[in-house]
Amino acid sequence: MDGNYGFFILQTDKDDFLYSSMPYSVWTEFKNAESFGKYYNENIKYHYIFQLTK
Repeated sequence: MDGNYGFFILQTDKDDFLYSSMPYSVWTEFKNAESFGKYYNENIKYHYIFQLTK
């Protein structure tokens, strides 16, 4: 991917999610969020295509 998009891997107790074509800005905002869960639910979940890796 180019410098503006990449892969985002989210690991939970049950599953690993691999998101492709994730904008770098979304990853940066997630990394700096006060609440990862809130940011994920409001900005990533249902907004990007993922595949399960486990």
